[in-house]
Amino acid sequence: MTTTECGLATECGLLTERRLLTEHDLFFACFNGEFGRVKEIIEQMFYIELTHSLASGYTAFDYFVMKNGPVDILRLMIDRLADKQTVLDQSILLFNISDDMILFLLDAGADPNAREDHTDSNFTRLLRRGVLHHMVKALLDHGAAPNSPNRRGSYALDACSPSTELLLMQYGATKSKFPCNLAYRAAFIIIDMMLYGMGLKNDWIIGIKGYIY
Repeated sequence: MTTTECGLATECGLLTERRLLTEHDLFFACFNGEFGRVKEIIEQMFYIELTHSLASGYTAFDYFVMKNGPVDILRLMIDRLADKQTVLDQSILLFNISDDMILFLLDAGADPNAREDHTDSNFTRLLRRGVLHHMVKALLDHGAAPNSPNRRGSYALDACSPSTELLLMQYGATKSKFPCNLAYRAAFIIIDMMLYGMGLKNDWIIGIKGYIY
């Protein structure tokens, strides 16, 4: 191998190592909330292909969103995402993110009607979590379908709290042919009030409510 070839090989090796370190650093910068460092790293990357942490299941983007990072940096990250639509669709389901962040993600292109095979839509899942009235309106204004049935054939009106029923009806929502048991709905409302009072929003709790609805 000539001196020139050795030099090129060394340079390529350094570039490869730098790219791997950059992706690694991006995750931990987001995890630690080091937003200035996040911007520096993103500006060095042509595209970002996110990987999920084996420990938590979250990506660098998830941590940035959950820590309510600056939207100008978030917009820069979104522009470089390799799978932008999927990431955005999944991001609005993250726990403990602010309403303003959800609105930003919706404006950036997150689909409230997105769903994986045999699961509820994002809109239905957020309704089951008990999102506040103004957020339900925001989701509807961004194209959420109020009459899209969940996996059990129930509509939004079958699973929402009484405070959002009138709003959903204003957007054309109707009840399914098989409305849920009223006792279940009353239990759903009481449980939601208790959980949000205690600040609990665990996956297994949502799974229980999903079973009811």
